[in-house]
Amino acid sequence: MKKLQKICGLLVAITMLTGATAVFADGFDDVAETDYFYDAVNWGVEKGITYGVDESNFAPKGEVTRAQAVTFLWRIAGEPTATATETFSDVEVGSWYEPAVSWAIENGITEGTGEDKFSPYTICDRAMCITFIYRFMNSPFDGMDLTAEVVIDEHSTMEELVFSAIKQLVTGIREQGLFADVPEESYFEYPVFWGIFNGIITEENSNITEENTLFRGTDPCVRGEMISFLYQTHLRLDAENAPIETYFGENVLPVPQEYFAELYFNFYGGDEEEEEELMMVVQEGASVAAAIAMGEDDTEGVGEIFRIVRVSENRLKEMQKEDMPGVRVFAKDENGNYYLFCTPTDVRYLRETNEKMEEDIEQWTKLNEWANGRLCDEIIEANDNLTAVGFAEENK
Repeated sequence: MKKLQKICGLLVAITMLTGATAVFADGFDDVAETDYFYDAVNWGVEKGITYGVDESNFAPKGEVTRAQAVTFLWRIAGEPTATATETFSDVEVGSWYEPAVSWAIENGITEGTGEDKFSPYTICDRAMCITFIYRFMNSPFDGMDLTAEVVIDEHSTMEELVFSAIKQLVTGIREQGLFADVPEESYFEYPVFWGIFNGIITEENSNITEENTLFRGTDPCVRGEMISFLYQTHLRLDAENAPIETYFGENVLPVPQEYFAELYFNFYGGDEEEEEELMMVVQEGASVAAAIAMGEDDTEGVGEIFRIVRVSENRLKEMQKEDMPGVRVFAKDENGNYYLFCTPTDVRYLRETNEKMEEDIEQWTKLNEWANGRLCDEIIEANDNLTAVGFAEENK
């Protein structure tokens, strides 16, 4: 059986809530290792997102209510307390789902079913469940006009490139007659296509085959499908939050995604025979840009956050005879080389004006706190060939 991505072709380019006792999927009589939701149930129970209907059954074919759907998402979010007290007239005060509904209202996940009603015990269909999840993920496709024309050229922005790719994919899917039960401009059009492109909707949890490519939005969402949707969302969140792997030589430097675009990387290294070799220099990108705007031809050292240097044991011993300001010996590789984490003692980061320097000091401080925090430990954790060493130990 082909995977959903293969069926759709173009998709390759673009990702009972009572007090029942928690047990893992292996403890449920109605969950087998071969079930598409097996890993999802294990994850959901382990994280306290969902439980079985009793100690022996998960009830994967049981239908999900609206109250259950928002409570699942509330639990994934960490069970936050809503600051607003707004709710619906049919939400029972003190009920197990009341805090989840309040949170969902505050975060734009639900608008109710009309006439000040939430309808907590109404069965949630597949279209509404994927829409709740889409809103939980901040409605990433909202604001797009899939009927708009966009011309892609060398001046196109990343936003325009992404929009163009999404539009082509949606157009291709519709031209092939796939997901024909997802009407254009329906409330769940964007949630469904977002779910397809991001791997939330899969062949298994939507029963997609070459003969059946309908989403079945009006069908009741069952517990097996819902926990699968949620698990795929969890995997998507993990991917979005995973550090970006940048390499110095053969080793990985894990960079948080929130910092990656703010940094400027210079890569060196590659000769194992050198006694001392510069591997990488990381600078603040805004400082480099400011230096270039101010007419500076040489930006070396401008806005430097840190550098990584690899040295032999002999070279390290020579260095340790002298002062080593701003230098930390943090790792050793399997070939006996040592890695130095060096932070500049004469800091020079630039902005066009003093006012701009003051304005951006928070950004500069944030990047330095990251670099001088757990970064060396994270480098070691990310590289099997590196072991931690301390300066004091090597300086005996």
